[in-house]
Amino acid sequence: DVAQAVADALGVTLRLRVISAAERIDLLGGDADGDGEAPEPQIDLVVRNMTMNCTRWSQIGFSAVYYNATQKVLVREDDVPAFEKDGLESLDGKRVCAPAGSTSIDNITEKQPDAVPVAAANHTGCLVKFQQGEVDAITGDDTVLAGLAAQDLDAVVPDQEKLTDEPYGVGANKDDVALIRFVN
Repeated sequence: DVAQAVADALGVTLRLRVISAAERIDLLGGDADGDGEAPEPQIDLVVRNMTMNCTRWSQIGFSAVYYNATQKVLVREDDVPAFEKDGLESLDGKRVCAPAGSTSIDNITEKQPDAVPVAAANHTGCLVKFQQGEVDAITGDDTVLAGLAAQDLDAVVPDQEKLTDEPYGVGANKDDVALIRFVN
């Protein structure tokens, strides 16, 4: 809806493209690997759950915050009592999935260094790994985890403190200041 509203206001036809979390920075023409060389932008905006943080601000530009999510953990129903009792400590030695290129995988490693991080292409890939028993938990934004839990009766987002704040913004090439202002 946000992308359509921007396109309508600009008087252009919206062209949607499915991308992974790992592709976002490069496709916007940002320096994802920090080597000082940015590729040519291939897309104008990233309008999806994309957390604004200092690293990303150095690579791309963002709109103002449009949603404040929080990072949490999804576990199997049988693991809820241990998680609610011990929190992240219950993930000691457990395989925790998050999408490659996301802040979620970095955050879980920082908050629970004894967890075993497992990357997937996206959260759906994490859900498949969860359902096949390849991972014990999934971490990500509360909005995404709620959708995953709705797809699997054994998946639960237990009562828990947030791991992090995840302010979402529309991503753009940092040199396209006029477009960022227009989005705002």
